[in-house]
Amino acid sequence: ARRVPLPTLASDVHVTPDVNGNRSPLADPAMRAGVVGVGLASGEDELAVVYLAAVQSLAYQTRQIVEAMQAAGHPTIGRVFVCGGLSKNPLYVSSHADALRLPLHIPTNDEAVLLGAAVLAATAGGAHASVSEAAAAMTSVGRTVRPAEEGEVAAYHARKYAVFLKMTEDQRE
Repeated sequence: ARRVPLPTLASDVHVTPDVNGNRSPLADPAMRAGVVGVGLASGEDELAVVYLAAVQSLAYQTRQIVEAMQAAGHPTIGRVFVCGGLSKNPLYVSSHADALRLPLHIPTNDEAVLLGAAVLAATAGGAHASVSEAAAAMTSVGRTVRPAEEGEVAAYHARKYAVFLKMTEDQRE
C-alpha cells in the first residue's frame, strides 16, 4: 500500500483560524474562525485531522503575512527564526516550513525570548556595538527544519493555501 504523506491527511478539512478577528495582515476584528469539511464522526482520528488542518491554517496565515510584507516592499524573507512554546511542537514547525517553503531555525536556548531581551540590554549597556553583534555573540541556532522537497507535499500546500485565501476572501465580502 502507498504511504500517504502526513500533511495530506487533512486534504478535505479547511480551517481559517480567526477566532477573535484577524490581527495580521488584514487587521479585521470582524473575521471569525471557520472549519469546512468535517463530518459527524468524532473519534480520535477525525479530531487529529481537524487539529492538523488547524495547525496548517496557522502556517497559511503566517504565509499570508510574509506575502503581505513582501508586497509592501519589505526585503524577501529567506529564513525564519522561531522561538516560544510552539517551536517545540514538531508538527507546527514542519507545517510552517512546508507552507512557507522556507527553512525554520530553532535556537539552542529554550528561553530565546528572554535571551532576546538580554541581547537588547547588552547593546544598550554598551557591551556590544550593535544588536547584530550582540546576537551573533550571545545566540545560536540549535537546529534547522527545512521544507519538504518539491513534489506532492509542496503541491498539496499550494492547493490548500489557495482554499485558505478563498475562504478568507469570501468571509470579507
